[in-house]
Amino acid sequence: MTDSKPKQRPLTKSRFKTALKCPTQLYYGHRKDTYYDSRNHDDFLQSLADGGIQVGELAKFCYHPDPDAEGITVEATDYQTALAETKYRLARPGRVVIAEAAVGVPGYFVRVDILIKDDQTKTIEIIEVKSKSVREEHVEAGFRGKRGAFQPRWLPHIYDIAFQTVVAEWAFAGSGYQVVPKLLLIDREAECDMDGLNQFFRLLPEHTSVGRSYAKALEGTKAANLGNLASLREVEMGTVVNDMRNLPVQLVAPNAPAEHCVDLVTFMKWCASLQADGARFQARPHAGCKSCPYQADPEGVLSCGIHACWREASSRGWLQTGHPDHPRPICDADFSEPIATQLWGGDAGARSLAGEVLESGRAFLRDVDTDALLPKTQRSYRGLSPSDRRSLQVQCACDPSVSPFLAEAKLGEMDEWEWPLHMIDFETSGPAIPFFKGQCPYDTLAFQFSHHMMSRLPDGTIKLSHESEWISTEAGVRPNFEFVRQLRSALMPDGTLLGTVFRYHNHENTVLRKRRAELAGASEVEDADELIEFIDLITHALRDESDFTGPKDMVDLHRLVKHGYYSVVSGGSISLKRVLPAIISDAPDTRAFYSRTGIYGKGLAIDSLNFEDHIWIRTEAGHNPYKTLPPVFGPEAVPADPRLFRLSDYWDAKEAEEGARIEEGGVAMSAYNYTHFADLSDLDREQIRNALLRYCELDTLAMVMLVQGLFELRGKGLTIAC
Repeated sequence: MTDSKPKQRPLTKSRFKTALKCPTQLYYGHRKDTYYDSRNHDDFLQSLADGGIQVGELAKFCYHPDPDAEGITVEATDYQTALAETKYRLARPGRVVIAEAAVGVPGYFVRVDILIKDDQTKTIEIIEVKSKSVREEHVEAGFRGKRGAFQPRWLPHIYDIAFQTVVAEWAFAGSGYQVVPKLLLIDREAECDMDGLNQFFRLLPEHTSVGRSYAKALEGTKAANLGNLASLREVEMGTVVNDMRNLPVQLVAPNAPAEHCVDLVTFMKWCASLQADGARFQARPHAGCKSCPYQADPEGVLSCGIHACWREASSRGWLQTGHPDHPRPICDADFSEPIATQLWGGDAGARSLAGEVLESGRAFLRDVDTDALLPKTQRSYRGLSPSDRRSLQVQCACDPSVSPFLAEAKLGEMDEWEWPLHMIDFETSGPAIPFFKGQCPYDTLAFQFSHHMMSRLPDGTIKLSHESEWISTEAGVRPNFEFVRQLRSALMPDGTLLGTVFRYHNHENTVLRKRRAELAGASEVEDADELIEFIDLITHALRDESDFTGPKDMVDLHRLVKHGYYSVVSGGSISLKRVLPAIISDAPDTRAFYSRTGIYGKGLAIDSLNFEDHIWIRTEAGHNPYKTLPPVFGPEAVPADPRLFRLSDYWDAKEAEEGARIEEGGVAMSAYNYTHFADLSDLDREQIRNALLRYCELDTLAMVMLVQGLFELRGKGLTIAC
């Protein structure tokens, strides 16, 4: 496949932000027909998860009383038409508010979220809307840390508004108007003063002029209908932008020529030339390569940018493979092996281990010198230390027969568990636009749990069952207190908790502790004390609480795996969605058990609340149970809302894969958020509800399979009652 010279394009703010991460990606982005891009561009699903696009629509009402009736949005699809339309609107006298305004000069083009021209003050406000939460201390500190440097988490947003400001100043030079940059952010501490604010903004399946899915306010909506909009906070950025433009540019990618990074404008001009010419600047492989979107195409149709970078880096002497005393150039056959960025980086603190490995010139996992990555101070661990896990990962890259590895020092804890064993998993949402009065942006809504139980019978056999579940998908119903109430009832049907409760990682503990804080201030909840007592029984305190550990604190299976089990199948991941295929591969008896018919389903050996007779382990599904989940909408239940095809397609195709999360939220969160549109049909709501129940049931069954498989690998296999 040969690279062709691309059509010249201006440097947009999205391409500028890409260059800040890695200038080489500008080259790959020019050649979408050549290089595979793993990013999911479906903003419809992204906005269901985090509400970003809906926040953008809501923001218009902060600056105009009736933005839809007045048509303040520039809808043009191509650069020149959008620029002409924006220019026409700016010629109007007085105060002019434009959404998606097009501003550009040769080589540069931006779409401004909100632009306000005011003839009286002679200002042009450039307002960038972000669905990112901000607190007072961030603003007071000018987004800087204690040592005076800009905080890394704010840098992308500061660079974004700074880039737009510079382009706007060039575009309006000589006009007599001052460009005033601002950010419009989410005030995390502002309570919503009305119910159903989210109901005013519906996501549409079409796309905007800039290729994004978009939201639309209900017809007739005016700013007066939307409460005080206190959750949106405007922050003046003039001082911050002026400081930023004179500082050296901070790149994620190393070795960009220093003369191009002396200040913001110099860097912009360099990036614009790369973008216009489609030229390749080769960045040295760096820590950011770990999240590069130009990874290998799973279908093998398009080229892999990472592989191209590795070959180029090898030719320049930056990377090598083979014995350190006898290195050799990288060849195509080497890419059948895992690359160095796949090294597990857990529990390394502020260190970027992948960055250190690449800096030392190691291209593949088999080349990594794990001794060079040892921490200065070694802690003692019960079982595998983080360094041990990394060493095993490198050993398995050279000799897969090392796997599976069991650390009995940690796994021996399994023999101390009190039966029965309760596996629980929660699904939650944290919408940017609150659903309820009194709710703050991003407050957690706990809307679902699943509960599997493993019981030891008098004859020593083990009974497995999907014991209970709960879900709330009714629009306008705040679920949190009922969630805790139902969970208590599921785990303590007789008022006493028998056995041990398990979670996978920290989410369940965090959710319950946050619900405890809510209950402590809810004098209207009659059983608040009882629910608080239950939460205290099975949780431990968060960092901002006084030290506390409940007498039956949940056992974290994630920690058990991290310190007790390594499999080459899961590679550098301890995600349950990667560990599950690993345990199925390593434990043949467990694999065979779930490969049979007549085992799992309603009224069968393992009673289910949502499946009839389901075979979880199938060759055609790659022995991955998540790939056997039925579709959200079967052929007999086509969704009435066409937008839900997008949801179901993504869920069916992607959720089975490790990492298939839409940034801060998953498909389950997206589905739940969609159920809070009151006009959703009963059939569509029911289909989403059923899919959520099936999905969450598998999450707790996965925990059962994991425990079952670990007992088998330890030579203490469980006999399941059938």
